[in-house]
Amino acid sequence: MRQGRFEFWLICVGAIIVIGSVAIVGGETPVQEVVAQAMLYAVFVAAVYGGKSSGLVTALACSVMYVAIRVGFRTVEVDFSANLMQIILVRVVAFFMIGLIVGEMVGRIRKRFDRSKELEGIDPVSRGYNQRLVTSALEMAIAESLRYAVPFSVTFISLTFNPATSSSLARTEDLIKRISESVRSSTRVLDRFGRTDDGTLVLISPNTSDEQIEVLKSRLAQTLQGSFGEHLEELSITSLSAPDGIEAIQEYHQTLQRDLQSET
Repeated sequence: MRQGRFEFWLICVGAIIVIGSVAIVGGETPVQEVVAQAMLYAVFVAAVYGGKSSGLVTALACSVMYVAIRVGFRTVEVDFSANLMQIILVRVVAFFMIGLIVGEMVGRIRKRFDRSKELEGIDPVSRGYNQRLVTSALEMAIAESLRYAVPFSVTFISLTFNPATSSSLARTEDLIKRISESVRSSTRVLDRFGRTDDGTLVLISPNTSDEQIEVLKSRLAQTLQGSFGEHLEELSITSLSAPDGIEAIQEYHQTLQRDLQSET
């Protein structure tokens, strides 16, 4: 469920509760209490959309208004009976409790939504970008290269595992995870690493020339063959570099985009 839709349904549930509580009491409900229910709902809405701080500010404003409504704006002496004070106290506490609890709850849920949204872009096996984020990173790299004429390279690592040493899916995934960690440790912080849906490991290296990427490919091949050679039936490391290979990179990017569109 999207975050906006969650907030909408939460507001609807709050409205139903408030309207239902007024309807149950019926004609016996004083006008002041109908207004109080409306204020309670206002605090609820503020907490849902603005979080805890907004809910508490609205609770304070509603508390002041509710006290003013209850005691009136007249200068004549007001009878502050124990019953009236109890009603005011209960309402004020309710305003602040709604603002605090609902604001805190929605804030935590919103953080979970944001966290899950971040995780949607992570490949669970390689712990790198998934195809969606690889496509996005590649698009930004292409745009920057075309606009500022800066070089960048894309390295493709294709792996075919030896059935004798990776007979199960769990073992294969463990190998991919270890190989991915090895690749990341051999690259720079600004490089973008991910895995596409067909299993290809992709490394996007900004500000990297043809000569530099050849050195990187050689180092990666030595590292992977040395550490995982017995598990690999075939290892293929190829690359494309901009600006010379920008058209081929754009074609690859379009292929990734078409794959994503076909999934939706």
